[in-house]
Amino acid sequence: MARASRHFGRLLLLGGLVAGLAFTAPRAWRGYAEDSPTHIDIDRWPQDYRGQYWLEVTGYLRPDLAANTGPAGEHQKSDTRYAYVPIVSATYKRGDRIYAVVCLGPMKDSAKDEVAERGWSGRVTISGLASARNSARLFPGLNVDDSAVYINEGQTPDPKVEMCFAMFCLAGILFWLVLYVRIWRNWARKKSGVVDGG
Repeated sequence: MARASRHFGRLLLLGGLVAGLAFTAPRAWRGYAEDSPTHIDIDRWPQDYRGQYWLEVTGYLRPDLAANTGPAGEHQKSDTRYAYVPIVSATYKRGDRIYAVVCLGPMKDSAKDEVAERGWSGRVTISGLASARNSARLFPGLNVDDSAVYINEGQTPDPKVEMCFAMFCLAGILFWLVLYVRIWRNWARKKSGVVDGG
């Protein structure tokens, strides 16, 4: 039982390393490939967005359509929240498709008024890194595109850190693969010895 538990723990760790590599390696690659943000006017989003990671989007924030979630995280204070604010064209009307959402936060509950004020500031440009969220859960009553991009305002790529983590994961994967090859060879030799002895 203890032996099976150890094997399960090793496989779990190996799975975590594979997941870490799969998550960080593409981000590191995109960070090196995109040395400056791609500017996109929200009116031309369908034509100009091609999966870029570092974005600079111009449009109009709509705090009246925002979704608020929180607490911001397990290690954040309970009075902090994230606000997810659609960024749309000047001619937007309810029912139109939303392609991009700005992630603001973490912020205190008292900062909601500041978010509302930004909605009255007219045409704005938001810079940050693209990510994905569950749009159906956040905006059940809005026509948010299935592939809508969530822009984490103020974030910039840090490919060196992500590349270091990806290399750490890769080294860990290789270590465990070599270990399991050795374990398998030892097991095969022992089994062969039992068969020969029999």
